[in-house]
Amino acid sequence: MAARAVWIGAWPVAAFGVIELGLATFLFWLHARSQRQTELLLLSQESFRLVQIAFDGRRQQITLPLRWLAVELEERAGRVPGLYVRCRDDRMALHRHEIARALGDTEKRDLATSLQEAVRQLVHPNFDNWQLRAEINQGPTRDQPVPST
Repeated sequence: MAARAVWIGAWPVAAFGVIELGLATFLFWLHARSQRQTELLLLSQESFRLVQIAFDGRRQQITLPLRWLAVELEERAGRVPGLYVRCRDDRMALHRHEIARALGDTEKRDLATSLQEAVRQLVHPNFDNWQLRAEINQGPTRDQPVPST
């Protein structure tokens, strides 16, 4: 078809077709390269660890103490919100890192909610002490047995 366009004098069609094909190939290459980026979030009893691996293999690892960790969802006009972890270190210096850059709006909001809840549960654990339960503190009724000690 390109040869026919050149034959009838419409050579710019062939030239733009070649440019279009080159641009499409370049964009596919960029997309494939960006798919090699990975991010790993590790939450433990003591710390939050962020491991980011760039498309070229560079690895960045950040460990933040859990006691000062905060998860923030920052709204940006006309764009997907940014999800950040913020923390102060032992010298009270503020660290702020963006996480989950590749996620969409809904996924970032879900991750922010889940991560905030997980951090809250680790920092402020709720222990189930049977001695503090309301029904036991009110004393036994006829249908309830007295707990043995």
